[in-house]
Amino acid sequence: MNATKGAGYGVRGTRVTLAVVACIALTAGAAHAGDAPAKKKIMLGSFTAAGVLADQLRSLENLACAELAQSRAYDVVCPDDINSVLKEQQLKMGLGACPDGDCMNVAEKLMNSDLTVTGAVEEKDGKWIFTLAIVETAGQKPRAKASAETVQNVEKLVAKVKPLVADLYKDLAAPPPPDKSSPAPEKKK
Repeated sequence: MNATKGAGYGVRGTRVTLAVVACIALTAGAAHAGDAPAKKKIMLGSFTAAGVLADQLRSLENLACAELAQSRAYDVVCPDDINSVLKEQQLKMGLGACPDGDCMNVAEKLMNSDLTVTGAVEEKDGKWIFTLAIVETAGQKPRAKASAETVQNVEKLVAKVKPLVADLYKDLAAPPPPDKSSPAPEKKK
C-alpha cells in the first residue's frame, strides 16, 4: 500500500515537517550550549487555534520554537522540552531517585523564563489570522506582538512563521512600552 494513501498526504507531510523541525531545534539548542550564561530565557507556550488540526498546530509551535532559537541573544525553551523533562522527572520520582524533591526543581528551573511567547490562529471572514506575542513572564507585561493574515492554507500559514518571529525580535529590541499605570513625565517649559 502506498504510504500516502489512507493516512492523507497532509498528515504525513506534517509528521515529516515535525521531525525536521525537531532536529533543527535540537541542533540549534546544542549550538547555544557554550554561550555565555547571561542570556535571557524565552519559553514558548502552547498555541491556541480555530480551524487548524492539532498536528498542524504542534508543527507550527515547533517551527516557531526553532525560529526563535536561531537568535543567539536568548535561550529558548520549547513545549516539547518541558514535556520531556517533566516525564523524565516523574519517572525518577516513581523510582525513588529524587530523595529531596530535586526532580521537580529541575523542571521548575527549565520553566523559569524571563519572557513567554504565545501564539494563536483565529478564523475570521474565511481567513486565518496568525498572531505571536511576547510578554514578560513576571507581571505579564506585553513586550512585542506580530500578526499576519492568510488564506486558510497550512503551507501559507507555515510561511508566515519566519517573518512573524523576525518582527517579534525587532519589536523586542525596541525599548519596552511605557508603563500605563505611571503618570507621564511632565514636560519642562
